[in-house]
Amino acid sequence: MRERYHPFNTARMVHHALRNSSLVVDHVDKLGGLLPPFGPRAGLLFPSPDAQIISEVPRCDAPDQLVVLDGTWKHAKRILLSLPVLKALPKYRLVPSAPGQYRIRLEPTSDALSTVEATVEALRVLEPDTDGLDQLLGAFRTMVDTQLAHPQAYYPRNTER
Repeated sequence: MRERYHPFNTARMVHHALRNSSLVVDHVDKLGGLLPPFGPRAGLLFPSPDAQIISEVPRCDAPDQLVVLDGTWKHAKRILLSLPVLKALPKYRLVPSAPGQYRIRLEPTSDALSTVEATVEALRVLEPDTDGLDQLLGAFRTMVDTQLAHPQAYYPRNTER
């Protein structure tokens, strides 16, 4: 919920760019009742130890519906642990083709990606013919560059008095 209005929220970017997507936002304790029903081949994109590498999954076994959690890494893990419906989904993870470019936030590992980067990477595997993925990443990079160039606009407490 804290990420909902955050200027760095990349889930909104993904939702606006992908017409066949849903965005569900609320407090963790209310999310379970808001989630749409998942299909029989739904999966969760989450880098847990038991997750399959998505690019190694045979096409016939790949998920046709992908759930992507947004928030800080700690918050995303809390969402997963709090919702049995998500814990029950098969988990998939990425082996990123390049380091993440979300330079405005500290990532927990060198191969961590933002929500938008992870979604694009997964779609390149699952739906390689999806139009606009390069443009979505371009918009993301522009957002990051703009925020880095104008930190006082996004971090008002850091301004000198």
